[in-house]
This record gives sequence, structure tokens and C-alpha cells, in this order.
Amino acid sequence: MNEVMEQSVGRDINAFIAALGPPQQVMEAPGQEGRIFIWTEEHARTIAGQSTSRSNEQGRFNDRGQQYNANTTTLTTYVPPERLRWTSYVMF
Repeated sequence: MNEVMEQSVGRDINAFIAALGPPQQVMEAPGQEGRIFIWTEEHARTIAGQSTSRSNEQGRFNDRGQQYNANTTTLTTYVPPERLRWTSYVMF
């Protein structure tokens, strides 16, 4: 990052505007002459949801080994998708 900043020193702001488009905000530099140019970019990412199921089977058998009573229990856990949002700032 320091390399990028060093390469930027002394460059004309119009080169940045040509590369990045117009800034979203321009502020007066506090206690100095000059301005601060601010570009923002919104980002979003969705982390996929997931579900997990676990089944438990139980049964009873008669004396001939035939199943006559069966029971299956299934437990499902669901985690919904999560949406992440953030803003990146570039300032000169």
C-alpha cells in the first residue's frame, strides 16, 4: 500500500478522476490548503445457507426375524443464508 501511495504523490488529481470516475465526496483538508477526494464502493456477498439431517431408525422383530414395528426419527437443522455488506473507501 505504501508503494501505491508513494507513486501517487505529486500526480494530478485529474488522472485519478479519469481512472476512478468522479469522487463521491470532496472535503477541505483541515488545517491545510487543499482538498481530500473520496471514492466509495459498496460490496455485498452472500454466504450460502445449509441444512443437515440426521435419521435414527428403530424397529422390532418377531421370533422369525421379520420386522413388524418400525419407527424413523429425522432431525433437520437449517442455517439460513447470510448477507454481508461493506463499503471500501479510497481517499487522496
